[in-house]
Amino acid sequence: MDNDPYALFGLAAQVKACGPRFAVIWQSELGAVAFQKALDPRTAPDVVLVDMSLTDMQGPDLCAQIRRRSRTIGLIGITSRPVEQYRDPMIEAGAQGLVGKRISPQSLAHALAQAAHGEPITAIATPAAPSPTATPASSSSTDDRTFQSIAASFVRVNAGRTRGTTLSDHEREALALYADGLKTAQVATRMGITVSSVQTLVNRAKTKLGASSLPQAIRICTERRLLASVADEQQV
Repeated sequence: MDNDPYALFGLAAQVKACGPRFAVIWQSELGAVAFQKALDPRTAPDVVLVDMSLTDMQGPDLCAQIRRRSRTIGLIGITSRPVEQYRDPMIEAGAQGLVGKRISPQSLAHALAQAAHGEPITAIATPAAPSPTATPASSSSTDDRTFQSIAASFVRVNAGRTRGTTLSDHEREALALYADGLKTAQVATRMGITVSSVQTLVNRAKTKLGASSLPQAIRICTERRLLASVADEQQV
């Protein structure tokens, strides 16, 4: 998955270069298309390799949608930016790992194999390159800030839906500021973060709430009084 057709071609070539055990059964720039193909038994892959920016959604959002419905597909994010930027959203989405686009075929093969077997990506041999190729993970940890196995992440992601929605403090704060009428740039300034970070918070909140838009997310929060505590904290 990649929103750039040339990058998508190169990504497919990287997978094929991993060896004869690996094959690309489909590729797409659209998250909606990938979602349908991933959940169709006729085209379901062992692993979906997802760039962080797609044409119609963000990579973590696609991974979260797939993980809620699949307990068999491995999910790996890939990015040309520092992996730390997307690490937490990908963990929360139920992915098994996140790698950089400078990753070698040998390391990518190792990551794909682990995810295909349902395991989180553990330490990967890093080739000489100016940027990291992967975020190590421990398969024994149950910390939400650590990549988990497919089975563990499926349970965690779906447990949040049955217990009720739990937004992080930053997600609630961002939505509360939008509810007060602030624009994205103003929200970023007020929170002391970047505009892209605000957008990430909103996308994560929408995914948790099952909302298709920001106004719908705010409405759901208002109905559930999820923003009331934020107002109280700001008054204090």
